[in-house]
Amino acid sequence: MYLYDLLCKWPFLKGYAGKFLFVAFIGTHIPMIGLIFYLIIAGNIQDQWAIVLVVFFFTGFTTAATLLAIHRLLGPVRMAAQGLNSYRASGVKPQLPRQYEDEAGLLLKDIDRTISELDQIITSHHGTLTRMAQFLNIPSRSILLMTEELLPQNYPQPHSSYLKNIQQISLRQMNFAEEMLENLQKGKMAISTPVRQVSRLDNLLEPVLQFFANDHKFHNIQVEKAYPRDELIFVDLILIQQVMETILGQIQIRSILPEKVIINGGKTDDHFWLILDILLPKADQDRLSSTTFTPITPPIKLIQEVVEKADGFIDADLTPEGYQYRLQMPHVKIVGKLTTAGED
Repeated sequence: MYLYDLLCKWPFLKGYAGKFLFVAFIGTHIPMIGLIFYLIIAGNIQDQWAIVLVVFFFTGFTTAATLLAIHRLLGPVRMAAQGLNSYRASGVKPQLPRQYEDEAGLLLKDIDRTISELDQIITSHHGTLTRMAQFLNIPSRSILLMTEELLPQNYPQPHSSYLKNIQQISLRQMNFAEEMLENLQKGKMAISTPVRQVSRLDNLLEPVLQFFANDHKFHNIQVEKAYPRDELIFVDLILIQQVMETILGQIQIRSILPEKVIINGGKTDDHFWLILDILLPKADQDRLSSTTFTPITPPIKLIQEVVEKADGFIDADLTPEGYQYRLQMPHVKIVGKLTTAGED
């Protein structure tokens, strides 16, 4: 790659065929240049002008013919690039030849085989995702209808809060499934591209905290909000809330419940960050350090991969008082501060 990298730095050699021609030109013209120098040194240049002109003519002619031939020989490279671009743009498999056995032919054959295997995987995943979305949509819709029937009955607490939580979860699952089905029908393999929105930190986190506050397990857990609530951020609200819900959801099912959760947040240049300190009762702190407890559970591992694809990261560590989660999302711009608390 050294020679290719070197030639790419020369502005007059932008084309791939031009690089081949330049190397071929240097190699084929050394004999002609040597002949001219010989004639000059020998003092016979004036008597041999006819030979020099004939050499120049045929060299120019063969240079042009060589450039054309190299351009044609690079046809497999252009065909491979066009096939890949077409597949990415429309999903239509290109028809690449597979009968050639040289390096260019093997490249075409490998690309064709790779695209065929990838197309089979995508087709299989498309069917699996469609079935999963359908199976998720139908029961979510049924649960939503049942909760709508039960909510007017004015059940006592905490049952009324449970019903509201079930309704919110079912509605979100139903909307997610319908969006997935709609995108799959359009040939997309994922939900819509996340849209960043301007929000106060308090407005971002409060719905998640309120949702878990309805769970009786959280009634005795003190939640301290150490972040600047009026800070405005430009952020993917859904992703941040999914992270919070995943972390709090794992706390919810732990056998060791915390006595306090401290949530801190803020900014560093173009980064938005959150820190969740999970503080355990004194009696459980020693027991935690002597077990195989890990803060990164499989659900958190999955959301960790999603965040990493968005160029962020989540990590966690045990602390003397419990454990801590850290979230950072780059390229999330803090756009200002509210002058009055509660003002949008």
